[in-house]
Amino acid sequence: MDQAEAFLSRYTQEMAIHLPAVVFPPSMTAAVLRKTKPYLFLGIMAAASSEIPQIQRQLANDVVHLIADRVVVHGEKSIELIQLFLVTVIWYYPPEHFEELKFYQFVHMAAVMAIDIGLGRKRNTGKSRLIPSTWRDHPFRRQTLPEPTSIEARRTWLSAYFLASNVSMALHRTNLIRWNSFMTECMDILESSPEAAPTDRYLCNLVWTHRLAEEVGMQFSMDDPTVVVNIAEPKVQYALRGFERDLSKYSDSIPKEEKRPSLLLSFNVLSLYMHEVALHVDKTDDMRPSAINTESLDDPIPGLSESLTAAHIGALSSCLTAIDGIFETFLSMDVRSIRCLPVFNFVRVAYAVVVLIKMYFSASSPDSELGKVINKDNMKVDEYLDRLLDKFRGVAEGDKSRPAAKFQLVLAMLRGWFQKQGTQLQQQKPEGNGTTAPKAENTPTPGSQQQQQQQQQPPPQQQQHQRQTESDFANTPLQLLSEIATGNDPSRGGKQNGGQAAMPWLTQGWTDLDYNNPGDGFEQAMGLTLQGIGNPQAPFDWENSMRFLMGDGTIGNPMEGVSNTNIFQF
Repeated sequence: MDQAEAFLSRYTQEMAIHLPAVVFPPSMTAAVLRKTKPYLFLGIMAAASSEIPQIQRQLANDVVHLIADRVVVHGEKSIELIQLFLVTVIWYYPPEHFEELKFYQFVHMAAVMAIDIGLGRKRNTGKSRLIPSTWRDHPFRRQTLPEPTSIEARRTWLSAYFLASNVSMALHRTNLIRWNSFMTECMDILESSPEAAPTDRYLCNLVWTHRLAEEVGMQFSMDDPTVVVNIAEPKVQYALRGFERDLSKYSDSIPKEEKRPSLLLSFNVLSLYMHEVALHVDKTDDMRPSAINTESLDDPIPGLSESLTAAHIGALSSCLTAIDGIFETFLSMDVRSIRCLPVFNFVRVAYAVVVLIKMYFSASSPDSELGKVINKDNMKVDEYLDRLLDKFRGVAEGDKSRPAAKFQLVLAMLRGWFQKQGTQLQQQKPEGNGTTAPKAENTPTPGSQQQQQQQQQPPPQQQQHQRQTESDFANTPLQLLSEIATGNDPSRGGKQNGGQAAMPWLTQGWTDLDYNNPGDGFEQAMGLTLQGIGNPQAPFDWENSMRFLMGDGTIGNPMEGVSNTNIFQF
C-alpha cells in the first residue's frame, strides 16, 4: 500500500492540478479509494505510475481489459467509469502500434455514457417528460441514475465536454457535445458554491477556452473540409475580431497567480486555432496533394504567394505570436511538472511545430508575399527545435515519460529533416545565374541514405504486394497520422525481415509532412506525439529502440525485476 499511497499523492498534488477533472478530498487514502471506487483506483494508479514504465505498462493493460469487460461486455454505466475514462484519456498511455490507438474512442465513450446516465440535463423538466421511461428511472434498473446537479456530476459533465471539444478541435471533427444552458449553470455553481473543490474554478477556466473553441469551429466550419474560409471576407474578419476580444477580455479577468502553464497553453493554442484560418486555401479534391508526396515537402502554402491583405498579415502575425507563447510557456516549465502534464499538451506543442515549419517554408519561397512582410529568420525555427529537443530529452530521461520519449525521437528527426531542407534551399539560390550548387558527396544526410536504400529495393513484385497491403491501411481517416508517426512511406520500397536496418527511421526521412494542408496540423501533431517512431512491417520493442538510439545500450525484458505482474496485492 505504500507505493499505492505514493502514486495517489503524486496524482493529487502534481498531476490533477493541471486538469482537475477528477479530484479527491484531502482525507482520501489509497485504501479507501480502492474499496469505494476500485475502477477509478486502477485508473489513478496507471496514470500516476508513469515514471515506472514496467508497472505502468501492466496497469494500463489492466485498465483496457477492465473497460472491455465492464463497459463493453456487461454494459455498466456510472460516474466512476466516466471518471476512469477521463483519467485514462488525460494521461493517456500511448500504444506500441498506431492501429491500437483508442484515445478518440475513449473520449466519446465517456461522453456517451455521461449522456446515457443523465449528466447533461436536469431531471423532471418539461422536455425530459417526453423521454421514454427506458432512459430514466426504469423500475428494473440495477442502479439508480446519479443526481446531475451534484457537484461531482457537474464537474464530471464539464470534463467530458472539455475532452470532446478537445478532440473536435484537434482532429477537425464534429463535436459530440454542444454547449447549452445547463453547462453554463454548472460553471456558475462550480465557481461559486461553497461545496465546490478549490480546483473547480481553475477547471472552469480551462472549460471556457474550449467553449470558445467550439464557437470558432462552428463559425469557421472547421469540421467540414469542403468549406473554405476566406479571411479577406468582411464577415470572417468581424467574427475573428470578436473571438480575439472575447479571449483577451477573459484572459485579463483572471488573476496572474491563477494563470498556470496549462491555462496559458490553452489560451495560446486557442489563439493559434482561430487565426490558422489565414492559412486555409481553396483547393478542390483534385488539387489536394497526396499525403505521401515527396515533391511537395517544402512547397509554400498555396495562396501565400498572392497579395496579402492587412487582415491576412495580422492573422499570420497572431499565429506566430501564439506559437511563441506555446513554446515559451512549455519551455519555462521544469521537467517534473512536464511529466505530469496531460498528454494532449504534447500534441499542442507538436501542433505549433508543424504550423511554424509550414509558415517558414512559405516565407522562404522566392515568390511568396509572406516572405516580404515576415522575415523567416525571425521565426527562430532552429532555435526552438534545439530548445524543445533539449527539454524533451530531460523529460524522457530514465524512461520516465513515454509520450515525451516518443516525441523526442520524432523531434530529433524533424530537426534533421528541417536542416537538410534548409541546406537544399541555399543550394538552389544560384539557379538564377544558370548554375547549381553541387551537393556534398561524402556527407551522410538523410537524403543520401534514402538514395542508398532505394538502390537496394526488393523486386517489383514484392514492391507491388507491399504497396497493395499498405494501401488498405492508408485509406483510413487517420492516414496521415500513422505515416508521419511511423515514418513508413508506401511510395518507397523497404527492406523486410532480415534486410531491415537496425533503426529504419534513420533512412526514411520526413517525407510525409504535407505542407499544403495546414488544417491537418493538429492531426499530424496527434500522430507525432501519441505514436512516435516505428515500422509496422518490422516492429520492435519501443524501450529497446529508444535506448539504442540514445546510445545507452539495450535493456532486457521490460518486466524484469518485477516478481509478480499483479503489482498491487492487498
